[in-house]
Amino acid sequence: MRLLVVEDDPDLNRQLFDALTDAGYVVDKALDGEEGHF
Repeated sequence: MRLLVVEDDPDLNRQLFDALTDAGYVVDKALDGEEGHF
């Protein structure tokens, strides 16, 4: 399953990315809604 994490706090964004990747998900990340929309 592929997920998109949109979180403006860089540390929390990275933590979510790492945790979800470790759980076996394919994760894209963005730091704001505009970036996540593309």
